[in-house]
Amino acid sequence: MHTWDRISNALGEPVVSVEIGGVPLRAERYIFQLGGCQVPPLDSLVLACHLGGARATAGRNPGRSFDFLAGASTVFQPGFASRWTFCGAIDMAMFHFLDPDHEMVRHLQRLLAARAKAPMFSDPLVHAAAQQLLAEVGRRLKENVYTVRTWNARKHVPEGIQEKLDALIAEHLAEIQAEQKPAKRRAK
Repeated sequence: MHTWDRISNALGEPVVSVEIGGVPLRAERYIFQLGGCQVPPLDSLVLACHLGGARATAGRNPGRSFDFLAGASTVFQPGFASRWTFCGAIDMAMFHFLDPDHEMVRHLQRLLAARAKAPMFSDPLVHAAAQQLLAEVGRRLKENVYTVRTWNARKHVPEGIQEKLDALIAEHLAEIQAEQKPAKRRAK
């Protein structure tokens, strides 16, 4: 079972779920209202963007959980299993990185390996890009009568947007990692 199948089993059917050709990425959008759920271990790197709605709390156990608010994003590593609690209706985007051998994916995994838990960050550009990409995919899907499983991003996504998203994510992870190094040295 793929990561997106595991997530949709937990959250319900996504509003949009497409593999973006030309970029090793699967984009999904979920709009739902649940009390909570459990997501089994993921098999790929996933960028989650909280696009709007109520607060969500996520983590492996109550002592190691975090609040996920509208405008926030986080990257989950393969193997991450989580328990989620939702405080109302949620609009969330999930981006599944399909090629573990892609240079940017390997770079992100190296940065994440140095962390004890998933990093959260709030970047208006990541948020806006996620909304724009999913809105464009949704618009294109509505134009087609037939279900589309693969969408050619090269024709519809502004040039360089995926590279910019990858660079922003890597930049935020590096900043978070750099901030934690002095705190670890002081603790020793």
